[in-house]
Amino acid sequence: MVNSMRNKYHISTYAGQHIFWGLLSMVWYRSLLFRRIPNCSYEQSILILWLLFASFIILGFLFTAPTHRNTMNLVITLLIPYEVYATISLGKYFLLGIYCSAAIGAVLSILLALWVLLAPIKQTANRKRTVLRRLYQTAVNTRVIVPTCLSSILVFCAITQLNGGIPVAMNALPSIDESVESETIANHIETLCLLQTETWAGLSSEERLSVMQVVANIERRYLGIFDALVVKTDVLEEGTVATYEDATNRITIDIGHLEEDSPEEILNSVAHECYHAYQHVLVDLYLDSSEEYRSLQVFNTAREYLDEYSDYADGGSTEQEFMEYYFQTVEITARAYADDAVGEYFTRIDAYLAASDNEETE
Repeated sequence: MVNSMRNKYHISTYAGQHIFWGLLSMVWYRSLLFRRIPNCSYEQSILILWLLFASFIILGFLFTAPTHRNTMNLVITLLIPYEVYATISLGKYFLLGIYCSAAIGAVLSILLALWVLLAPIKQTANRKRTVLRRLYQTAVNTRVIVPTCLSSILVFCAITQLNGGIPVAMNALPSIDESVESETIANHIETLCLLQTETWAGLSSEERLSVMQVVANIERRYLGIFDALVVKTDVLEEGTVATYEDATNRITIDIGHLEEDSPEEILNSVAHECYHAYQHVLVDLYLDSSEEYRSLQVFNTAREYLDEYSDYADGGSTEQEFMEYYFQTVEITARAYADDAVGEYFTRIDAYLAASDNEETE
């Protein structure tokens, strides 16, 4: 049997364990593995998480309290709400893993159920009671086995956190060569033609991310950035379509933005974040310069970038906070650069396609 009928805890202790470890696990999950549910606000996602948590904790306690008050059932009760929430928030990106885990759990549960239910009943006078007890035991066993197998979704969440974004098929991503001399629009024009709206609509998330990595490689060359820029995707905070993290040189595109918005908008976001990377390089150059050179006019903009990044306004939740964010010099110049970049890319794409059409008609 997976569970012993012996109760390890007094019922009051068992209830206290649920409350204490439940709240501790919530702090842990929200700090390390929490992701906003796509198309839901941060507040809505938190509410859904708490509703799942409260529901499964109460149901798990009521189900196991009579005869199975032990550590294993406590752990399973705590796992279930987080597995359900993780499946809702990230499950579509881990479908194969979920299906395989569920299938393994189902097979093991069925085999154990057959072993329990088909065992000979020695005391036929208590046949009905014995069958009911075995059915209950089978339900408890299944409740342990299936969530244990499905804990793979939490492993996926941890990998997502460590990876800095939702893992995609690695063979879909272009290599990030340290040599950037060949990273030009002309050399990648056929790949960039995938940005046409009709073609873009038929691309998978992995293929779209691959195109955006090519864009980042090109922008790195044009902007003269030494370090490679890595493009990832993840579920970002509501209202945020992309971010740049200077410590890791990582650009993260919101998965909803990548999957639902136009190629022009996504290209604009990536070019915008690439320019933020360039701004940070300028700040580093300024800080690395000796004091006598820092007053040079060439560093005027870098000094302004440094001041703003030292006290960066990220937009907040009010109109006033948004305006403070929107009119920072780092954002104004990044928006201007991105708008120009989008125009340049599509001008070059249109010219290439027109030249190709002319060659075919000749």
